[in-house]
Amino acid sequence: MIHLFAILVAAACSFGTGADPQLTHGPILGDVTATSARVWVRLSGPGEFVVHLDPEGDASTEGASVNVSSRPSSDGCAVAHFRSLRPGVRYRSRVTTASGEPLANHKPVEFQTDLAEPTAIRLIFGSCAAGTLKASFIDRHGKTHFELEPL
Repeated sequence: MIHLFAILVAAACSFGTGADPQLTHGPILGDVTATSARVWVRLSGPGEFVVHLDPEGDASTEGASVNVSSRPSSDGCAVAHFRSLRPGVRYRSRVTTASGEPLANHKPVEFQTDLAEPTAIRLIFGSCAAGTLKASFIDRHGKTHFELEPL
């Protein structure tokens, strides 16, 4: 009985070959900078798809589109790498077939790119560590921006 259950679960989770692949996971946003972003999706079957980023409320900004392929070797996962986005603009995602038909189950993700210039921030820490606390902030590129040492 356990073996039958395992086979049924594996069949339900496998990468299908149906005529109309659907979005099963995502879009999930990552690695957003002032001019770039990545959008991850997983589809139920193989095919060619397009991930779109449409600017919201900014008629002067063009949207961006990246073609992605859903393949069995990646279990239907694909990552769209967007470059040349505009700083400080709010975008909304869309996933379509290569012919432009929207995919069912798509829940758009919205985000805003970072500003072109880093903004100054002020952080205040409090602790009862009695002079034993030391902290630093290192960004994703390994650059140390500040260090805090006890007074």
